[in-house]
Amino acid sequence: MTVEQRRLKRFNTGNEAFAAFIRPNEPVIVGKIMDISHGGLAVRYLANGKLEEGLAEVRIFGPNLNPTNRIKCKIVYDKILSEESWDIFSVRRCGVKFSRIASFDTAKLKVLMKAQRDLVKSPMPLDSFQDRHVML
Repeated sequence: MTVEQRRLKRFNTGNEAFAAFIRPNEPVIVGKIMDISHGGLAVRYLANGKLEEGLAEVRIFGPNLNPTNRIKCKIVYDKILSEESWDIFSVRRCGVKFSRIASFDTAKLKVLMKAQRDLVKSPMPLDSFQDRHVML
């Protein structure tokens, strides 16, 4: 059994949000956001390699969400989901910690998390989100 190390509550995004990882001289990797919080997110994606841990940028988008600009982040883990993988391609899950978020992107993430909060009817202190990030 693993111990939960996250300090902030995560919200499931259903099938409504996606993340595109951007690094210099590497192909863009796009995946479905599994859950998101004020401090980061988890993404499920299909690839024939893995996202190396370290610095990156991510754009968040979806059918009911205005795309964010590039958000600086750190990939903290990347693991294979062996029960869902096959042959050449593997289904992977990676965890991302946000580094800096501009205030206009903060507002877009609040909209996404508020929509999820309303779906599950659980309280979430939206005002505390801005206090956790450096505004650009």
